[in-house]
Amino acid sequence: MKCSRNIGFWLAVGLIVGLARAGSTDTKADELIARARLALTRMQSLRAEFEFTTGQRTYRGTASLKRPNLARVEIPNFSTPNSGSDGKRTYLYLAQTQQVRESSADPDGKTIPIPIAGDLAGFFNPEQFIPVPPEATTTARRETVEGVEYDLIEVVYKTVNVLPLVNLRGRPAAPAGKDAEKPAPQPARRIHRYYLTADGMLARRVSSMQIGDAPPIEAEVLVRRFVPNAPLADADFQWAPPPTAKVVRVPTRADYDTALVPIGKGAPDFELPTPDGNRLALHQELKKTRVTLINFWFHGCPPCRAEFPHLQRLYEENREKGFQIIAVNRGDSAEKVQEYFAAEKLTFRTVLGGQGENYTVGRAYGVRAYPTNYLVDASGKVLWSGVGFNEKAMREALARALASEPRG
Repeated sequence: MKCSRNIGFWLAVGLIVGLARAGSTDTKADELIARARLALTRMQSLRAEFEFTTGQRTYRGTASLKRPNLARVEIPNFSTPNSGSDGKRTYLYLAQTQQVRESSADPDGKTIPIPIAGDLAGFFNPEQFIPVPPEATTTARRETVEGVEYDLIEVVYKTVNVLPLVNLRGRPAAPAGKDAEKPAPQPARRIHRYYLTADGMLARRVSSMQIGDAPPIEAEVLVRRFVPNAPLADADFQWAPPPTAKVVRVPTRADYDTALVPIGKGAPDFELPTPDGNRLALHQELKKTRVTLINFWFHGCPPCRAEFPHLQRLYEENREKGFQIIAVNRGDSAEKVQEYFAAEKLTFRTVLGGQGENYTVGRAYGVRAYPTNYLVDASGKVLWSGVGFNEKAMREALARALASEPRG
């Protein structure tokens, strides 16, 4: 596939793994997404040339991907010009700091970094290609661009309130002086448009975000050449960092999982303050119900905030069956937590875990990444745990727990 010019794409790599598809969608959009994902599963390799444009800057790169976990991405004029996997390690080279962030390769390639063209990661994660977040609305139609007809899938995200931005990096506008009023949150509207060829290949992705009455922030990626099942040798994926680069070891998902309290062991007890000034003791709460989800989060964590609507739904569906949630916050003030829970209409329990040296509860549970979740039975035994949010696995574990006999 070869395209002549780019249209528009806002870089937005998915932050949440395993979110259930929800929201309003039409049947045609479902069919197109399923077809595109199926096409990816049938490929053994691919090579693509792509372009990413934001503002006045354009970056051009190439990506070579091969199953089960080989990748090489080169973007010469970008801040991370080299990334990929040689099958044993994944790497991301930061040119400005002369640093290589390196970790063990995932056997399925699902953690390989692919900067600015993250949609190509769908080769290793077909189920996450064209993600549809909760509360989003999808539609499908045919559209012709520069004489080429595409299947267009439009994903309209739920409007949320955010602080106004001052630049494309998304930094909040700062008050002019010490006593100046903080900028008021404004509605943010985000739309992603995926343009697919007749055989289900991604040709381009167009995205925009508009905050308040400000002009939309736009960026763009165009896949100029997409070659499925390209002839690629394993040797093509060997890469050596510059001699002056410093290699930094980055923990993997397996490292995070290893640090957690083992399944079958007792969940560490805690007694922590609640935002309203009371205290909550875990051992007392466990006696009141059959299964408890212990969630670790903080407000500045986008995946944490993104999973909360799912947790609220899970809580509402199962609380009459003997299920409760206790969300352990790290580092935020009682006022901030209360305001956030009220704004998002979250009704499950939350406690303040403290920060720094006082954050002993997080260390007791081996929490190194957020969000982290545990399912615990009435006796305090860990039934399931997970780093990140995998709703399917969580629901399956909860269903098994609730289907068992009530514990005395």
